[in-house]
Amino acid sequence: MKAITIKGDPQKEKVKLFCFIRFGGLPNSELNLLLELLYLSVNNQLVLDIKTSRSIRNKLNMSPSLLSTNSYRLEQKGIINKNGKTITILPLFAGLNDEPILIKFSPSTNQSQP
Repeated sequence: MKAITIKGDPQKEKVKLFCFIRFGGLPNSELNLLLELLYLSVNNQLVLDIKTSRSIRNKLNMSPSLLSTNSYRLEQKGIINKNGKTITILPLFAGLNDEPILIKFSPSTNQSQP
């Protein structure tokens, strides 16, 4: 088996990789917001109250409008779901720090044979 070593913060690199594979990548501001939401979430959910929102904005150096725009874009891509102040993050990102990632490639079942 061949292995690829990716240097950097493991959680950030795993999230970046999953976003690239599933969504074609994310701009840095959206990726950083997603990472912060994952960090603050419990079971991939969190309540984005005023205190939490201010904390995220301060840590990421975002204006309220930029936070709103980035969360809207994450929601449009299906990465998060907002219901009032409750944010649920796509289950794909659950437990990324728990174990190593193994990616397997298999042929598509609907490929035509020459």
